[in-house]
Amino acid sequence: MVTSPTVARASPLHRGLTSGQIGMLTIGGVIGTGLFLGSGLAVSMAGPTVLLTFVVGGLLAIALTYAATEMALARPDLHGFGAFTHRYLGPLAGFTQRWLYWGVVAISTGFAAAVAMAAVVVSMLFVGMFRVAWILGAPTVVVIVVTYALTRTVRRTRVHD
Repeated sequence: MVTSPTVARASPLHRGLTSGQIGMLTIGGVIGTGLFLGSGLAVSMAGPTVLLTFVVGGLLAIALTYAATEMALARPDLHGFGAFTHRYLGPLAGFTQRWLYWGVVAISTGFAAAVAMAAVVVSMLFVGMFRVAWILGAPTVVVIVVTYALTRTVRRTRVHD
């Protein structure tokens, strides 16, 4: 029986992915799909100039990241954009920036929750199954409660060396 030279030789490489690597591949795929679908729709509606807009937006994001990194390295005692704004532009600017940031986060989160709730209500209205929807939603509530209880139990459990 003849064996091939590649089989006879031992290799330090092995095939296999960890769960973290699979998760990162999944996240990358989802982001990539959204980026390509979104940009394809934008290009079909507005033309190829949209790609130039993406490049400019990406360069601005990189510049902002580098600027924030430089500020954080120069003053490690300050935490967050509000502290930098307060230090370099004054207390009123810092106060305003912190509240505006909070407002944007609260509004966007609240808006997303309202849209999700409206989608659920509208789908139940058009399907006309209020009772069935609540009965089918009960297992979800059970899963949430059980997951919460297990998480709390695991967090309270001490790990011994």
